[in-house]
Amino acid sequence: MISHEYILHRETQISLLHNFHHNRNSNVQTVIFLHGFTGSAEDFRTVLTRLPACFAGIAIDLPGHGLTGSPAEHDFYSTINLISIVEEIINTFVLKKVILCGYSMGGRLALAFSAAKKDYISGLCLISTSPGIEDPLLRNSRASADKMLAEKLEAHGTSAFMQFWLDSFVYEVYKKKYPAKWEKLIESKSSNNPLGLSRMLEFFSPGIMPYYGHAIIKFDFPTLILAGDNDPKYSGIALELKNSIPEAECFILKNCGHALLLEHPRKFVYLFNKFLSIFNK
Repeated sequence: MISHEYILHRETQISLLHNFHHNRNSNVQTVIFLHGFTGSAEDFRTVLTRLPACFAGIAIDLPGHGLTGSPAEHDFYSTINLISIVEEIINTFVLKKVILCGYSMGGRLALAFSAAKKDYISGLCLISTSPGIEDPLLRNSRASADKMLAEKLEAHGTSAFMQFWLDSFVYEVYKKKYPAKWEKLIESKSSNNPLGLSRMLEFFSPGIMPYYGHAIIKFDFPTLILAGDNDPKYSGIALELKNSIPEAECFILKNCGHALLLEHPRKFVYLFNKFLSIFNK
């Protein structure tokens, strides 16, 4: 059974989905799921229902997404504050260690949290994820581009922005494979808050957040890295991450683009649950 719950962070409600059937003080192993830009905790609902019985799962609506609030303060969307949201949820559920699973933007947050709060992490799953941008010129260029996009989003609203955003390379493969689901996808993503989305786009941009390419070599926990072969940029990054993280395994899924969770949900559940079996030994 999936339950919905709120926690309060800096007077803003943070929305969660979880399948926490166990006593919160038990030693059950817990997975925290972090969605991508324009997504929500709902993206992981199916995964939550299919976790092995000895695991609990918590999926977070990040600021501006789903049912979580969208305060105006810029620093609410900073890397430091997003890390503190995840930490507050861990402490609220009285968890000692967690397995983090993040997709795209959520994967960047998973990397950021793992680098800053390594003692909380027992495992990590990164889906279509980049560690950020190292080159200063490229960082500035990306930050400027995301700021322009954020201004466009706030000026024109989510519906108009989603038509543009979902026609980008990120969802190109999904649109061609599942045309019947396309309009429903636009509708669900358009329900996100335009102020919160624009703030996340600007202040958690890969051009603003720290670069974690050097931090990951210190990760000493099992890591699963996934990407699609029709997403050459991120499948290349996935292989680079695999070579940098000591205990990492990597799978490049065939006939799959950036939107791996949407395109191959069953394959993801299979690979992720197989990964979780490591923690039952």
